[in-house]
Amino acid sequence: CEGILVQNILKELKCEVTLHVSTDSKSAKMLSEKRGPGKVKHMHLRFLFIQEMVRDRQVFIWKVPGTENIADIFTKH
Repeated sequence: CEGILVQNILKELKCEVTLHVSTDSKSAKMLSEKRGPGKVKHMHLRFLFIQEMVRDRQVFIWKVPGTENIADIFTKH
């Protein structure tokens, strides 16, 4: 959500940027690209907002291998 905030601030300043999010979770990528909760029992409303942002091409979700995900550098062996 912080990335979307910065994206909106830059848009106010007439600077268009595209937000790219990298994840090593196939499930997170799949949930962000579908419409609605589907068969998922418990989904927060904010995830439906992310689905809308992905559908409107304001946010792009990229799959990266877990070994190359720098966000998880201290959680993998």
